[in-house]
Amino acid sequence: MRYFFIFLLTDLTLGLEFSMKTSNLVKEGGVEYQQRLSYDPQAEVMMVEVPAHMDVMASVTFFDQKQNLSTVYLPAHKQCQISSMPEDLDVKEMLKFSADYQINGTHFGHENSVADYELNLDTPMSKSQIEKLPAYIQEYCSGSFVTHVRILKVSKEEFHSATFLTFPHESPATRMKRSDFLPMCQLADKCTVKKGWGSFCRWKITKHGDSDTYVRHVYSAEVSCVMCCLDSGGRTFSTVTGFCRCNNIWNKPTYMGCKHGTSTRRLANHGKHG
Repeated sequence: MRYFFIFLLTDLTLGLEFSMKTSNLVKEGGVEYQQRLSYDPQAEVMMVEVPAHMDVMASVTFFDQKQNLSTVYLPAHKQCQISSMPEDLDVKEMLKFSADYQINGTHFGHENSVADYELNLDTPMSKSQIEKLPAYIQEYCSGSFVTHVRILKVSKEEFHSATFLTFPHESPATRMKRSDFLPMCQLADKCTVKKGWGSFCRWKITKHGDSDTYVRHVYSAEVSCVMCCLDSGGRTFSTVTGFCRCNNIWNKPTYMGCKHGTSTRRLANHGKHG
């Protein structure tokens, strides 16, 4: 198969040489726009640019294959979100299929794609952590709020939900205790989608098996979370650990109380909703 690329003699950005570029037409909800891909074959870094459209924010995403690093920049909020590369993404394959779609005049749209939904839990990165990032990311994110992101795969219904969602921590290290004489607590994040913050999206192309290729429309949104203790049965609950019980967070007052340090004992004694 022959692939078409735009080769650039000089396009040096952030110390990267983007010598290959493609652009794909997207038709979404009656709106048309271009998603642009730029690729540095030596560094194995791809940059994906998506303009603002409808109620979706503009975004610039860097996929760094060699360093297993994904960086999303949201210019509307001057924020950089750092995470690992998506497991199902190979930047070289994505570039090839993007070029194939471009030369054949095939657009991206809901009718020929699969939708994925993600919620992002942000943790601010320290100065020392930021200094360990690649130089081009430090330069691009200079002056922006930089966070490490835990990405949670959710359903369409959960993505658009106005209710609270509970996400248990995966690592055993998140079981916490104040001393050897106090019971342990299995931590979780109790989250709600940030209203008015805005979401962002991108289109990616993944390959499964020898021939199956999928265009995936990835929707991402920010969530606001508070750590809490999952119920563990008996008399072992959150008041001794300093965290609220997850089951005692069900509305804005109880959420804000835990978020801003309201007494966990008072919340625990308030009773469970429902």
